[in-house]
Amino acid sequence: MHEKISESFIKKLLEIISITEIISSKISLKKSGKYFTAICPFHIEKSPSFVVNEKKQFYYCFGCKTYGNAINFIMKYEKLGFLESIKELSSFYGIKIPKKKIKNIFDKKKTDFFAVNEYMKNFYNQQMHNSTVNLLYSFLKKRQINSSSIKKYCIGFSSSILSYLNRNTKNKKNFFSELKKLNFLHCNKNGKVFDFFRNRIMFPIRNSLGFTIGFGGRALNNAVPKYLNSIENKFFKKRKILYGIYEIKKKKSIA
Repeated sequence: MHEKISESFIKKLLEIISITEIISSKISLKKSGKYFTAICPFHIEKSPSFVVNEKKQFYYCFGCKTYGNAINFIMKYEKLGFLESIKELSSFYGIKIPKKKIKNIFDKKKTDFFAVNEYMKNFYNQQMHNSTVNLLYSFLKKRQINSSSIKKYCIGFSSSILSYLNRNTKNKKNFFSELKKLNFLHCNKNGKVFDFFRNRIMFPIRNSLGFTIGFGGRALNNAVPKYLNSIENKFFKKRKILYGIYEIKKKKSIA
């Protein structure tokens, strides 16, 4: 049996809470015109570039390009999962979460889904910065994909994931199982496991709340197919999601 928090409750919670109150309980905010500003808690800086828009319930850092709503902030600042962050916000306002038990493990799958996709987004982005593949930089230069775009869209690169995970991931058996479920790792007819997106530019696909729900992988060379996408599931329907929707929403929110 697992705990379930309804989507309707999460929506109402975001309508009730004040992002300024939440963030100011963690860091020092200063009123600046119609916004609030602060030294960004997510990177080292001397001058404040972190902006909170109380009216639109949104934060954005002009320095490291991080942004989101109150849930995103708590997840990142406190290093909590999606459900844990909702519980903290509810506790902050003394709001009781309506709970019910369900027989299946869908909610655990949902938590794992977002957690695994977020981990892989950060992993691919790190690999982009660490890569020494000349073909990668030729590709980026030819298509005028600069460092600003890489930060804004969290663009990454898929190199050899297996060797890295074997060295660095705890509880490998369970994590590898999740990667296989979401098709990051794939098995061929002989049972050999390989990286589904290997040697591809990785474009994280985020929903309107900023959560990574899938990826598009573009081949660097003439590999076929040219594009590979994450497998579709309850959270990711390629035809129903607009790439960059969160970035578009963010741009409107800070305007």
